[in-house]
Amino acid sequence: MLSRYGYESLEEVKAVVERNRAVGLPYDVQYTDIDYMEARKDFTYDKVNYKDLPSFQSFLHDYGQKYILILDPAISTEALADGSPYMAYERGQNRNIWINESDGVTPLVGEVWPGRTVFPDFTNPECTNWWVEECEMFYSQVPYDGIWITLCMDAVQQWGRQYDVHNLFGYSMTLSTQRAIERLFPGKRSFLLSRSTFAGSGKFAGHWLGDNTATWEHLHWAIPGILEFGLFGIPYVWEPQI
Repeated sequence: MLSRYGYESLEEVKAVVERNRAVGLPYDVQYTDIDYMEARKDFTYDKVNYKDLPSFQSFLHDYGQKYILILDPAISTEALADGSPYMAYERGQNRNIWINESDGVTPLVGEVWPGRTVFPDFTNPECTNWWVEECEMFYSQVPYDGIWITLCMDAVQQWGRQYDVHNLFGYSMTLSTQRAIERLFPGKRSFLLSRSTFAGSGKFAGHWLGDNTATWEHLHWAIPGILEFGLFGIPYVWEPQI
């Protein structure tokens, strides 16, 4: 599998795929990081630099390859580039599914890749329903084969205060995303990778060790990480530079 942050266009991604095909290097999965999104917003794609993304899965499937995209748990509060409402946010706002401040009412606002953001409360069943539906709607625009979730290392959530449930945020996002995968690929074994995991996560997802570089030093740190997560009951561990 191949993945990298910083692909400036889908043409660049395709060039990487074609280059590996030309030399006969076997790999079965191509990822895209947040570069594919419009202004780093979940459930959108860049209509200029990634305008052909809806057909990218077919481009890979023709050679027996799969496509995995990334999603973040940080939902922009801003409109789209053309001024139209960002509907993933609007639908979530109407359903009151964000993590709240300590008053239990006011959505907690932060700043992540897309700028001003709110955060889904994946411990809320209504939030899980919203997330599944958003994944489903986006799949109808841009077909994909699996989901890579990151920044799920998180106020007040449905399960309790942030002080008590902080370490469960990634786990709760994994459970919600697994529901989406089951809806999209019924009866099939798909793929889910998370940057934040907890005891029991291995039943639903693999673990990503995080950003690194292709150096011997980082390989030195990655090997014990892979072995440790095997002990934690998470047998699939992704180290991008191996």
